[in-house]
Amino acid sequence: MNTAKPVKCVSRDYHSSPFYLIQTNGPAKRLVASFQDGQAIKSFLTTFIDASPNALQIKIRDYADHENPTDFDGTAGKVAIKTALDKYEALILQDGYHELMLRRPETGDYLVFDEHGLVYLYTPDDYSEILEQSGLTYKTNEKLIEQFDHLHYRPANAKQDLQDLISELGLIPEND
Repeated sequence: MNTAKPVKCVSRDYHSSPFYLIQTNGPAKRLVASFQDGQAIKSFLTTFIDASPNALQIKIRDYADHENPTDFDGTAGKVAIKTALDKYEALILQDGYHELMLRRPETGDYLVFDEHGLVYLYTPDDYSEILEQSGLTYKTNEKLIEQFDHLHYRPANAKQDLQDLISELGLIPEND
């Protein structure tokens, strides 16, 4: 992958080194990670996929119409997801007009790679060591890129590639 391309969006006002933080709402918590590097994100996604003993639930949210996004849902095996991650790497890591969501049905652990290039992880497990090994620093009050003026990046052929990815994973529109 060409690392000169942005990870989903850019902002001239946002300046931060890779970090993660923990957000809480009562007893619930989520990790938010800003890797800012496509290969580190791909590695983390692969780690999450590999930790599942079975197939994962997968959802892709297409923001082609940002006011009315379309969700595509299904279940796919680990090999199929990792093969798609390799084949559509540029799309998944650079296209700021979709979100990729993975859920482990056996635990409920849920990962979102959003349209801003941020990873949200909903799990009771402690991922801090993995995140720090990926080069991220824990910060308690870091602002997120979405809080600044920003532009979403869209590679050439992204619309068609996204439809091909959805088709290859066997995902169907949520309302069907």
